[in-house]
Amino acid sequence: MCYLGRFSEVKGPHIAIDAARRARLPIRVAGRVHPPDTEFAARELEQRLVLPHVTNVGCVGPLQKVPLLKHARALLAPLQWEEPFGLVLIEAMLSGCPVIAFPRGSARELVEHGITGYLPKSAEEMVELIRPGGAVESIDRGRCRERAVERFSRKRLVRDHLRLYERILADRRPAYSEFRQPVLV
Repeated sequence: MCYLGRFSEVKGPHIAIDAARRARLPIRVAGRVHPPDTEFAARELEQRLVLPHVTNVGCVGPLQKVPLLKHARALLAPLQWEEPFGLVLIEAMLSGCPVIAFPRGSARELVEHGITGYLPKSAEEMVELIRPGGAVESIDRGRCRERAVERFSRKRLVRDHLRLYERILADRRPAYSEFRQPVLV
């Protein structure tokens, strides 16, 4: 299992660690504590990060992130807030790594049930999905990556943005006379 993100209560690293333990699976945890989260980290993470099933890999860059996600059974994202945009969820899917995220914020739009991951409503459901023999094993990692490329590739995003800009410009084309108005000072 893998957790990748800020060590913040709203991101749920403590829940991810506990879910992996309950499913009897190892978990690699990547991230760091930001100043507003030091109290949470001291209270909830310090004792969890030294558990035998946990490997704390610290803060990672792209060179470490890709293999971490590529070789993970799944990315756990037990979100405790309305995540505005889960870039790490997309990075996982592009690596062929299924995402198991609570259905909060953008996760509901990003994760496709049974194709790129699952959206359990509780830690108990998360444990059932990731345990050996659980539904996460049925995810076709090649299809997960393929679907992520279809939805989130640079080519697709550029094409969609250009279409949007063209539509906005077409809707806002001023009449010729608007350009000829005198400027009042």
